Amino acid sequence: MQCIAFHQFASSSSLPIWSSIDNRFTPKTSITSISKPKPKLKSKSNLKSRSRSSTCYPIQCTVVDNPSSTITNNSDRRSANYGPPIWSFDFVQSLPIQYKGESYTSRLNKLEKDVKRMLIGVENSLAQLELIDTIQRLGISYRFENEIISILKEKFTNNNNNPNPINYDLYATALQFRLLRQYGFEVPQEIFNNFKNHKTGEFKANISNDIMGALGLYEASFHGKKGESILEEARIFTTKCLKKYKLMSSSNNNNMTLISLLVNHALEMPLQWRITRSEAKWFIEEIYERKQDMNPTLLEFAKLDFNMLQSTYQEELKVLSR
Repeated sequence: MQCIAFHQFASSSSLPIWSSIDNRFTPKTSITSISKPKPKLKSKSNLKSRSRSSTCYPIQCTVVDNPSSTITNNSDRRSANYGPPIWSFDFVQSLPIQYKGESYTSRLNKLEKDVKRMLIGVENSLAQLELIDTIQRLGISYRFENEIISILKEKFTNNNNNPNPINYDLYATALQFRLLRQYGFEVPQEIFNNFKNHKTGEFKANISNDIMGALGLYEASFHGKKGESILEEARIFTTKCLKKYKLMSSSNNNNMTLISLLVNHALEMPLQWRITRSEAKWFIEEIYERKQDMNPTLLEFAKLDFNMLQSTYQEELKVLSR
């Protein structure tokens, strides 16, 4: 399955990312043997005379083949009707290799420095978390691992040292929880008790009005561990909220908002289970390019990084197919 996904990813780079985005034949075999005949009682004298000799009894093996009893008509076999594969040697070797060379590398390095300064220079805590989340979904977080870990470590330390941490809204709390859990920080699930009704012990009903908050809690719940009941309850509760929102928004297909796209995408499969490269392609084309507050530098860097990586995969595919 992974090979197929790799082939599909490698072949899609012919265009830049922003240009579009039974029964079997089994003979029955039986082995029969002629058993050793039961010896007759001998006298003691005869036994002594034959003690040094041995009697050999041949074992006869008979193989019985009866193909007619197991052969079935080929027309009875189910077929998936697969078409012939396109991954011939000539096709693989003809794949164009683009986005290779010093000019692309130089431009990528410059954009990387700009994004790094952007990430470090953000002062607002929520804006910094959102930028980290965007960088992850664009598929370029692997270039800023040290900076991201340093930022999250500082936030984790501040939360532990402050006995009365700032009470973020649900969206900010869920986003920070997910990012910290993703990078291995042990954040307690009890942080979401603030969004529960203390009398009933259930999540507050007004959360369904905060779609981005519910979506963030939904994604965060997939970073739970076995036995963390609060996150299990959060997953069930937010799934109902998001499905209800999807049903309401489906009546207005002509004006599908970005939030609706994100909700539908998350219900199909949570972010934690998705493949980085395919998720980056979808997020660039379907979400980030269409955002009004889109950052051109970040978008250009994500596209160039995606296409250069894809060219590298194509080059490797050519070598492996030889």
